Amino acid sequence: MILWTYPLAGSKDLIKNSSAKTCRGSRFKSFYMAKQGKIRLQCTVGQTIYYPLKGEYYMRRKPAEVRRTDASVKSGLNFGKASRICRQLRELIGPLNPSNTDKRVMFRFTGALNKFINWNSNRPETGKGRITGLPSLTDFQFNDQAMVAGLKALQIRVKTSGSGLTELSISPIIPVSTLNAPQGTTQVICRIMVTGVDPDRVTSRLLGNAEINIPDNDRLFEAPVLSLTPAAPGEIMLVIMALEYQLNGDGGLKADERMRYRPCGIVWSAMD
Repeated sequence: MILWTYPLAGSKDLIKNSSAKTCRGSRFKSFYMAKQGKIRLQCTVGQTIYYPLKGEYYMRRKPAEVRRTDASVKSGLNFGKASRICRQLRELIGPLNPSNTDKRVMFRFTGALNKFINWNSNRPETGKGRITGLPSLTDFQFNDQAMVAGLKALQIRVKTSGSGLTELSISPIIPVSTLNAPQGTTQVICRIMVTGVDPDRVTSRLLGNAEINIPDNDRLFEAPVLSLTPAAPGEIMLVIMALEYQLNGDGGLKADERMRYRPCGIVWSAMD
């Protein structure tokens, strides 16, 4: 970019000055900075500022503040909500998440939350109502190094019973042919945590959790039905699941600590 220098203060003649500088700022537009001429001033006249800098005298126009649009303000507020909710959920699901100390995962999750909050805030009122499989959230993986076939094999169903309770059930499976466990696995521990997130109040709470031991054999396995605290209207319900493969080792069973065998992700989501 070629900027221009005034040889004399107030002169209309311009000289090319490739060394001229511009200042950058998130709230202000870039402005030109030019050297003063023989008359050196240190003051403000109208929209022009005259000032010294490192032994030289410069002049520039006052910066014009960039007015933020309603859309940009709303987007910034939504990102702030997503960041706070991410921190809350990080604490809630810490015992499940093998990547809980990995900040990159939390950055990705903040981005996913932000996308959903923006999407939901732009949904027309006529489109409101219960929705499952929330965009950007369902199938989010907290451990992106892990194989997720085992998680996807455990089909989740959530429904409200006649008494008003929320119930979570898992479809029956044949573990040895479904869970894709590593060789030597004796049992698989399935840990489930259900959270309720209010994007308007920016709060997160635990609706229920469970730990289910699944023998890794060729027999039909039917998991017990879990009773949950119902989500309030406007809350996002997230079902987070993690699998731990337990192997035979010296002294008994031990968990497979390899990251590729520690899947953890959102397997079901809904919002009323």
